[in-house]
Amino acid sequence: MNKTVLLNLLENVFPPTVNQAFNDWFLKGKQAADEVTLTSETTYVVPFSSDNTFPKLVLGAQNITALTATVGDLSDGDEVLFQITQDSTAARTISWSTGFAAAGGTDPTVTASTDAVDLFKGVVVGGEVVLIALAQDIATLTA
Repeated sequence: MNKTVLLNLLENVFPPTVNQAFNDWFLKGKQAADEVTLTSETTYVVPFSSDNTFPKLVLGAQNITALTATVGDLSDGDEVLFQITQDSTAARTISWSTGFAAAGGTDPTVTASTDAVDLFKGVVVGGEVVLIALAQDIATLTA
């Protein structure tokens, strides 16, 4: 079942007010910064902070050879969400770098499909964001 069919099904089963209530609960306390579209960058620093606990990044034009993170004023145990969207060309890749750690030791991958949206959850531990792939190839959530 493709994502459009699934979303249409969910809209019929759960009215928009239920979907909004779910998004409000799921994203509770998350602060979204403006979406950033990378056009020519091959490296990027994700500036997590209490004002940016749900950054959104669009991959475009280049593979990211070093995606690093700073945790700003966040403390151990603070949770973040991180949305990564492929552009219409797709197949962009990410190499996780300083400031990110992978739960279980294996770096998460991003979906290579056109316009794919991946959502990662992270927990700050020892100054790093420990990531897990929460949901991949989903529709965009709104904060």
